[in-house]
Amino acid sequence: MARARNRHLLGQWEGGLWEVYVYETHGNGPQTATLLQEWAGEDTSLLYAQFFFWAAGTRLQKSQEGLLRTILHESLSRNPELIPVVFPTHSRQLSRRSLLAGEPSLAELKAAFSILMTQRISSLHICLFIDGVDEYDGDHIELLEYLDKLVSARVKFVLSSRPTPSCVEAFAGCPSIRLQDFTRPDIVFFVVGSLLSKRSFAAMAAERLEEVGELFREIVDKASGVFLWVILVVKALRAAADNLDSIADLRTRVDELPADLDRLYADMLAKMDPVYRRQAAMLLQIMYQSTRIPSKKPMSALRLSFAIEGDSDVGVAIDAEMRPLTGEEEGRRCQAMQAMIRSRCCGLLETNAELHVAPSGRSPDSRGSLRERLITRSVYLRPSQQPVVSPTSRGLLEVVAMTGISADGELLPLVEGLRSTWLNGEGEGDDDEGHHNDGNHMVTEAGSLEVHFLHKSVIDFLEQPQVWETLDGFVEGLDFNAGRALAVASLRELKATPPELGMVLVEDNEPSHVWYTLKRVLQECALVEESTGEAQEMVLDVLDEVMNYHWRCIGGWRPHNAKSLDEMAHWSYQFDCGIGHCDSMFTMACLFGLRC
Repeated sequence: MARARNRHLLGQWEGGLWEVYVYETHGNGPQTATLLQEWAGEDTSLLYAQFFFWAAGTRLQKSQEGLLRTILHESLSRNPELIPVVFPTHSRQLSRRSLLAGEPSLAELKAAFSILMTQRISSLHICLFIDGVDEYDGDHIELLEYLDKLVSARVKFVLSSRPTPSCVEAFAGCPSIRLQDFTRPDIVFFVVGSLLSKRSFAAMAAERLEEVGELFREIVDKASGVFLWVILVVKALRAAADNLDSIADLRTRVDELPADLDRLYADMLAKMDPVYRRQAAMLLQIMYQSTRIPSKKPMSALRLSFAIEGDSDVGVAIDAEMRPLTGEEEGRRCQAMQAMIRSRCCGLLETNAELHVAPSGRSPDSRGSLRERLITRSVYLRPSQQPVVSPTSRGLLEVVAMTGISADGELLPLVEGLRSTWLNGEGEGDDDEGHHNDGNHMVTEAGSLEVHFLHKSVIDFLEQPQVWETLDGFVEGLDFNAGRALAVASLRELKATPPELGMVLVEDNEPSHVWYTLKRVLQECALVEESTGEAQEMVLDVLDEVMNYHWRCIGGWRPHNAKSLDEMAHWSYQFDCGIGHCDSMFTMACLFGLRC
């Protein structure tokens, strides 16, 4: 059905500009790629690129300049033969070994983009996916008019946005679809599967089928296609089911929950347990500040456990031992951090997996999530086949029907899977070792546990002045600074890292973990200086001591050109600072713009 639906939409792209949300990660899915190639023709080259505007990001992440730079870079990287066509002046300068000074101007980028879209040297068909148009920091109508002029039989744009007034006006007259019209079956699948997989909910449905169906319909209707809202609400209802709330109580909860995400986040903060507010505020502020530092590595549960200790006191890093953690120590820390996130942060933070350290001699639960088990055991029926519904499934089909989705062959596997799960006693709940299994991915390596915001909209929410003031109020009276807490955590991480031979990992040409963490500490110090105006001399002194320890443990970073440690004099000697060798922590700090 999804393929047929996508084919239908693709066939309607005659208007060129669409306000639509495309699944499969903005055109990267195999079905989208196949359908686009059919549109372009088997013997025609196809280019599809993507960009998403982000209001909370840098200037380039929310501007037309950022859009053009990203699309041009992605397009020309795949089609380098078009560089002289798109940037003729720059190419001539390069061929004469005379580089142009400065960055391309917005006018030059727009000219290059127009050439790429209209050139006839290559029979290239182009489809661009642009998400988050509502977060564009400019005139939406002007942007739309610019793109609309470039639409042709060989160029298509797929745009998506929230229905803000300015975007509704800009997209007036364009072919469009509403996300909620297409996500309703998936939301029904999620709501029914997630809630009825709880034994307490299943028992309630068996006794009061019509009321449970009405509750599900209210959830699906109120979601208006926003899956994130559904996830948050379902989490709350699953927790309420553990408290044996009645149907009336659950419906009251749904009625009281705001339909707007920001108001829902505010409601979640307001209902936070007062005992946990201080730690929750610290965790949220630490995580937010970590997003301000460019990084390829996400926040680990281990580093966050270091950051939350000692209220950002540098003395904690000074007192910490210089030795790697044992697997047991790391596991305990990560499990404690996961429990803290779950109990303190009201769902705004989450881990990428469920840490389950299996008892000795026993493998962890590998059954997978309920949805994975249902999909594995389900076989979808062809349209020509009539669904065969067993008597024990009829009640569940009625629940599905009450949500407004026809109980046909598409949803029958869900119902039959749920029935089979209950009959086999595999409903989610507590396993036989007493560990809660909520269907998340299970891991046994504590080091692989990552911490993320529930969604990037949480970052936008935290940036609101009144929200940040609320969090500051929760930590009032503490000498707490989130940037300093991050720097202390990175120092602790350095102390727990085994010595490494080189500054660079040869296999992927990336900085070694020690040097990567060093640079991160210096960037975190810059955050603290920005917020406090104070130089972080104590942090830098500890950093100098820790780096010197690593350097001497391995007799100098490799390669060291046969120089002795005495000849190099300082661990930073091998770092190229652009004007020669570094010779002190002072020099390194100056290179990163720190107060010295």
